[in-house]
Amino acid sequence: MKIQIIIKNKYGEYKSKAFHIVDEDYPQVIELAKNFYHVGYEMETEEGYLVIPPDITKDSILLVEKI
Repeated sequence: MKIQIIIKNKYGEYKSKAFHIVDEDYPQVIELAKNFYHVGYEMETEEGYLVIPPDITKDSILLVEKI
């Protein structure tokens, strides 16, 4: 399965590089995504690297998109 992380907030929309995971790991990805709002977040994007501090993650939307 191929997925991509998308983060939306008042500053814009940010997409991770797409990556492959095995189907069995998908529930674990979802569980990790649930903690997104409690801590900062980092991800590699097509353009470079993104770091979001905790005060911004609480006002953001995280999507795990199957592509």
